[in-house]
Amino acid sequence: DSSEELSRVGDGTQKRSFVRIDDGIDGHRDSQALDRIRPINLSSSETVPINPLVDIVESLSVETLERNYNTGIH
Repeated sequence: DSSEELSRVGDGTQKRSFVRIDDGIDGHRDSQALDRIRPINLSSSETVPINPLVDIVESLSVETLERNYNTGIH
């Protein structure tokens, strides 16, 4: 059983939005066909907390991740 370090900003409770790569590519391609200059958002409306996401990655791997939090507090 080996260990790798996972360094991240924050305490792991922050949430992020993810999108499948093929959906992002399709969205980008579709946006190129629009006659618009304004930016568009290609993210998901569902947010995922980082710590449970890391738990899932660990459960699918033989690696354990040493969690190194960079909270910006010194």
